[in-house]
Amino acid sequence: MTDKRLADLVLLHGLVVTMDAGWRVLEDGGLAVSGQDIVAVGPSAEIAAGYDATETIDASGHIVMPGLINAHTHAPAVLFRGLVEDLELEPWLARSWQIEKKMLNPDSIRLGAQMAHTEMIHSGTTTGLDMYWFPEVSAEVAKQIGFRLMTGPAYLETPDPPDHIPDAQRTDHGREFLQQYRNDPLIITCVQPHSTYTVSPRYLAEARDLADEYHVLLNTHAAESPIEVKTIEQKYGLRPPGHLDAQGLLTARTVLAHGVFLNHDEIDLLATRGTAVAHCPISNLKLGAGIAPVNGMLNRGVKVMVGTDGAQSSNDLNLWPVMRMTALLQKGIHNDPTLVPARQVVNMATRGAAEALGLADQIGTLEAGKRADLILLDLGQTHSLPLYDVYLHLLYAAGREDVSTVIINGQKVMHERQMLTIDERETNDRARALSRQIQAYAQTLSGGGR
Repeated sequence: MTDKRLADLVLLHGLVVTMDAGWRVLEDGGLAVSGQDIVAVGPSAEIAAGYDATETIDASGHIVMPGLINAHTHAPAVLFRGLVEDLELEPWLARSWQIEKKMLNPDSIRLGAQMAHTEMIHSGTTTGLDMYWFPEVSAEVAKQIGFRLMTGPAYLETPDPPDHIPDAQRTDHGREFLQQYRNDPLIITCVQPHSTYTVSPRYLAEARDLADEYHVLLNTHAAESPIEVKTIEQKYGLRPPGHLDAQGLLTARTVLAHGVFLNHDEIDLLATRGTAVAHCPISNLKLGAGIAPVNGMLNRGVKVMVGTDGAQSSNDLNLWPVMRMTALLQKGIHNDPTLVPARQVVNMATRGAAEALGLADQIGTLEAGKRADLILLDLGQTHSLPLYDVYLHLLYAAGREDVSTVIINGQKVMHERQMLTIDERETNDRARALSRQIQAYAQTLSGGGR
């Protein structure tokens, strides 16, 4: 008889959805966690026989699955949820940026990040790809709360930016960020030129070179609106994907947010380059921007992930309705209910996203050797019954209200719906106070906040 090994945490008797390449689902499954890593996944009897643990969680009546990955957001912009509404993208951006320039500073970013990371954890998101001002502040908050954050220096050429960094100094400042967080256990660095319409070729090239220097992902917006496409085509003689490709920015380490107006040739180009797309259907619909050709991208082998976008446009950082909308839109516009099946969409928010972000060796599945990023969903509510197919359940019935426990990097950050790493009540009180200031300023602008 062999001696049991010691683990920090053992989960037993859950419905374990591993999301591994073999699509293993364990009806009475368990796993063991040591430090930040999963060290074993298997039937509960095997895990119980092989491990003693400092803490044991009985996951009976729960789905255990990898944490969700939000592939596109502007997290601290949750501060502006519901403030600028019912506008198309370009006037919406103009009004939003006007308010941001006045209201954003390290303190407001810190509060916004606390709110956003907490909101995402509550909905079962354990990793977010975030583009916004003051990434160093958001990174600090993520580490304090225990949230896995992919972020980095953003390029956006605008007069008097909120961070007051001159365009000519942005690359040097960004290099400091990339160096500081190069080997951080929770912060994954990237370089983020906002778009082809806000960043000139000079700074697109600087962003490209910086990403190449550190061999990190490059994240940008592209083909989000018809005005954007027309503007870039008139200015450079190429549509946004072609312009990015001519600048050397389309690679297997690039993520394009939105891609609503990609044509067939551009989809083929992305597939050839290995470039991924972060699909944000709810934000796109709300801004009247259209519906991305997701089915066409998938058919051509483009890596597609899902994202909420920022809550200032989508009003919510909850990935479950985004996943659902991803499938429903493609079925509906093509009049084909077989398209984009449930298992494929769940994969877009877990293993597939990890692969597209270059993180497949760390997260996205429940396997030995991966980081312990996992969530428990309660199956005790009426809307969870009956359960015949777990992937169909996850896509069409499960939601934020079912997420009971969240573990990130081996740390339990939420248990029985209670955050363990932040005082939510105090955070919410500060958010209410700041929102009054934001609203007062917005009302001084022409047209008010809306």
